Amino acid sequence: DRGSPGVCAIQYLQRQAHVNIDEVFDMNHGAWDDEKLALSHIGDKAWLLLMLISVNVLSGPWSSDARYQRSCTAMHKLMQQQRPGDIPLFVEMVGDIADERGVSRSDP
Repeated sequence: DRGSPGVCAIQYLQRQAHVNIDEVFDMNHGAWDDEKLALSHIGDKAWLLLMLISVNVLSGPWSSDARYQRSCTAMHKLMQQQRPGDIPLFVEMVGDIADERGVSRSDP
């Protein structure tokens, strides 16, 4: 992981403990950071968070009803603050989302 604890641990092992350890960069982690930064710059970070919630709420590794309810509440709060039609990324992808979900594009 490229988070600060992982980077610090690698630095310590290499420089202080003199452990022969190779550092392998996680390209997916860096690409995800780039995507978050790009969406923040265009003002669509709220959309990213909404997508994370909506995609994971049905397929997450939890089986807790309380966790599901918190996720739904967060999604509803976000939807109250920003209408889907105001989000360019949603407008662009709504047809593909409907196709993936097996929903008619004309359904509300």
